Amino acid sequence: MPTKPPLYKEFLVGLMVGGLFGPLVGWFIGTFAAFFAVAAMDTSNVRSMRSSTFIGGLIGIPLGFATGVLVSLPLRLMSTQGLTFLKNPWLAALLGAIMAGFAVI
Repeated sequence: MPTKPPLYKEFLVGLMVGGLFGPLVGWFIGTFAAFFAVAAMDTSNVRSMRSSTFIGGLIGIPLGFATGVLVSLPLRLMSTQGLTFLKNPWLAALLGAIMAGFAVI
């Protein structure tokens, strides 16, 4: 049995991880970013705050999906096929954060 899975399986795993965790994180960040933005405006209308956070979460889902796939897929392929030092989770997290910063810009 080979020690490394085939390239297409690594591609599918990267796509699955980025496609699942990206929208989840995007929803969470979008919801709380909109919540804090509306709370900072010092409004007394609670209904607008709820709807704003809901819309912020909905906007965060596709942005999180795009960022998750753009970061997870290359990082997965680099760590399994070439750069073996990325098996260290701390280094991989650092590289992923840098790549996500460039993906958002």
